[in-house]
Parts: sequence; structure tokens; C-alpha cells
Amino acid sequence: MCIRAPCPDPKANCVPIADLSKTGTCPVFLLECTSEGGCGYDADCPSNDKCCQVDCGPRVCTQPAECPLRKCTADCTNGYERDDQGCRTCTCIPTPDPPTPKCEAVSCPTAKCAYGFANGPDGCQTCDCNPEPVECPIPRCQYQCPNGYATTAQGCQTCTCIPDSNPTIQCSRPLCNPEPNCPNGYEKDANGCNTCTCLPVPDPAGNGDSPNADPNDNQKSPSGVQKSGVCPADRVGRKFASDITCSDDGGCPGNKMCCSRAGAKVCRSPDVPKSGTCPVVTKNAKFGKSSVSKCDADSECVDNEKCCENSTGSFECTTPA
Repeated sequence: MCIRAPCPDPKANCVPIADLSKTGTCPVFLLECTSEGGCGYDADCPSNDKCCQVDCGPRVCTQPAECPLRKCTADCTNGYERDDQGCRTCTCIPTPDPPTPKCEAVSCPTAKCAYGFANGPDGCQTCDCNPEPVECPIPRCQYQCPNGYATTAQGCQTCTCIPDSNPTIQCSRPLCNPEPNCPNGYEKDANGCNTCTCLPVPDPAGNGDSPNADPNDNQKSPSGVQKSGVCPADRVGRKFASDITCSDDGGCPGNKMCCSRAGAKVCRSPDVPKSGTCPVVTKNAKFGKSSVSKCDADSECVDNEKCCENSTGSFECTTPA
């Protein structure tokens, strides 16, 4: 095979010298600098030696580094590091730190800054003064803030809580005067909390709610029928505009019963006790007379609340113990 032109043997097949590169990798650390033994191509070197470049002097023939074949999954922008044998590893060459900005000298003959000069966005000095450092007092807050405390423009902590980005609305009991009797529950406001308005009485004919209908027009049970259930107590002691007068259970619609209220017979929902136990309260001796009760039965309370006795001896809707 002829590696140099012209070929001395006319029958030889001449090929480009670049196609005769030998397998293997030149080591990173080669021999000491020398001016002898130069080579131009791998084909100039005997056996499996390769023609490799040294730090100084000509290229020399040397044995190739025995590098394992590695398949790296990382895509290294700056290339891969090499080991002591000059073989490639799968460790990326780290990105060099950004160069330190070269700042020109700034002269500020008229500026007098007690706390030094401020630096600009490029990290170089300007003629602007640093602000006076602020010593923040340590506030003594009486409560903890789950989202942390707000700070002033100077970065000092206050006792004001950072508001919740997704606040949960806590509904409180509406102050209704007089307290309504809503057997079907209360209407809700925009926040989903109870209002002082009762939900309308359903139409027994199945035509939906009819809040403006006359309660006496509701279908009634046959006269003399005694319905199952227990009449609620008469603690509130007053009648409501929605009350339907009756003489027996037959005069009441649905499952309502003819019960006493404020000395009269009116249709009322039977007392259906809810699960749970009323909390234990201690009677307050300073109340010589009990205050007005706000409920007669558990069925008149919303959600899971029960009609329980309070410390004044009256009854009101209370969260069970």
C-alpha cells in the first residue's frame, strides 16, 4: 500500500493519508519536550503507535491511551473532563465564573457620603451615596402570624400579619331581632353564611317553593289523624307569622304536628333530636331571671347544632360537645 505520492509501485492502491489514522486516543500528558523523533501522521509511526502533539516541539510517536468506551447521558455544553490517562469521563466541564467587571475610576469631588458610595447595576462605583443604615427595633407582638409579619419600607418587621392569599371565610351567627323560626333552614349570603331570612316552605303539590302562598292553603291530613313524633318544647314563648293554627294533627301539612306555642295550637315540626351532646354549662347566679330562649328543638337549628341550655337558663342553638 502506498502512503505517499508518487507511488513507487504502479500496481499499489494509493489512499489519502487522513484515512490511515490508527485507533486509539493520544494521551494528554506525553513525553518531555524533545526535538527528535518527529512525525507527521499516524502512518509514520511503527506498530500501533500514534503521532501525537506535545506541549512543545514536534509531534512524536507514542503509544495511545487505553480509554474505555463510555456512553454518557449528560449533554455537556463545555465538554467532558478527562482523567489522568487522558481519557474522557462523563463529568461535565463546569461553566467558568463570569468575569469581574472592569470598572473605571470615578471621581466625585463634590459628593460627601457618610456611609460610602453606592454601586451601580454593573457593580461599579457611582457618585450616589449609600442610605443611612436603619436599626430596626424588635417588636413584641401579642399573636403569631401563620403567613409571617409584614415589613416597613425600610425592611423592619411590624406586628401586622401578612394576609392569606386564599382566605377561608369563618361564618358567625347572624344577629337577628327577633330570632326567626326557620324549620327549613336559612338562606345563605354570597359567602355561604346564614342570614336572618328563612328558606321558603316547599309547595306540597310539588310545584316548587311558594314563599308567598297562604300557609292555610297547604294540603292537610284527614281530621282526627294522630301523627308519630314528639312535640317540641315551648321555650321561645311567642308566635311567628308563618305559624298555622290547628286543632289536631290532621290540620297540619306533611309531618307537622299540632303543638302548643305561646298559649295557642299551631303546626310545628316534630322534635327530632340530633346526634351529639349539649355542652355542660354552669348557671350564672347573677341572672335572677332567665333571658329569652331562641330555640325549642334541635330541628330549628342549622347544620349539626343542637338546642341547648346556656348559662342564663335559656335555650339557644349550640355546637354539640
